[in-house]
Amino acid sequence: MTAPSLPTIKTLFARSKNQCAFPGCAAPIAESSGTVTGEVCHIRAQSINGPRCDANQSDEERHGFENLVLMCGVHHKFIDAKENLATYTVEALLEIKRTHESEACQSGRTLDAPSNVIAALMLTATVYESGSVHMDFSNAVFKVGGEGGSLAGGGGSGGV
Repeated sequence: MTAPSLPTIKTLFARSKNQCAFPGCAAPIAESSGTVTGEVCHIRAQSINGPRCDANQSDEERHGFENLVLMCGVHHKFIDAKENLATYTVEALLEIKRTHESEACQSGRTLDAPSNVIAALMLTATVYESGSVHMDFSNAVFKVGGEGGSLAGGGGSGGV
């Protein structure tokens, strides 16, 4: 596995409340125009030379939901900057992710419009470390959550 799976990406966006996970940042992940501005951030680095690398981590763990969080481009670069690595440790980022996603589930807030869900899933993820990854879902069609479903996953008739 060299990139997060489609179900992982869908779950990240569903739990993002269309907002950067960095505390206090309200930058949208997908603009009302449909432009995706958020980035998929690895908590433990994607590459061996990246910030917070865990050489013992498997590819599945590296690109799994628990190791990923959505942030705006500014905060993605900020948490990965060498001068900030002592502050933005694995533990700190896991707590930021947990808090943000918990708030999103409790709020029931979803992306602003169906077109933004599609735009979010047509993600272009730029990873700011060696071995950049580009993910393109532009030819995919998704139904997120099904009819009558909730952000937390309850109810509905499922997605396709």
